[in-house]
Amino acid sequence: MSEEELHHSDLRKDDFHLIANRRVGEAYCTDRSITNITQHYGDSATWDFAPVQDLDFAFIDGSHTYDYIRSDTIRCAGAAGERATLVWHDLDYVHYDVVCYLSELAYAGCQWFKSSQHSWS
Repeated sequence: MSEEELHHSDLRKDDFHLIANRRVGEAYCTDRSITNITQHYGDSATWDFAPVQDLDFAFIDGSHTYDYIRSDTIRCAGAAGERATLVWHDLDYVHYDVVCYLSELAYAGCQWFKSSQHSWS
């Protein structure tokens, strides 16, 4: 991702230190037996999710601000297939905004999981 792409979204980011030192895909790229992963690069707030419509798995590990975790969740859910699995990283006391948003989602009953259209805001 270019420096311009890093600043393309209007959403507040809090993890530039992680972006600068990233080794994206290092864990699986060196294992030739792993062939069922497609890695996409870009800012999740502005990236076009069209190539991943009906996805069956999403690992959400982007910026840790409330606005980003909400945006990532909504955008991944919108691209998710009927039986998709969404997994969130950094649900811990260090990442308050992640805990806050996912707690609100859980409290609301996650009704979008039961909907095949995943349309909510």
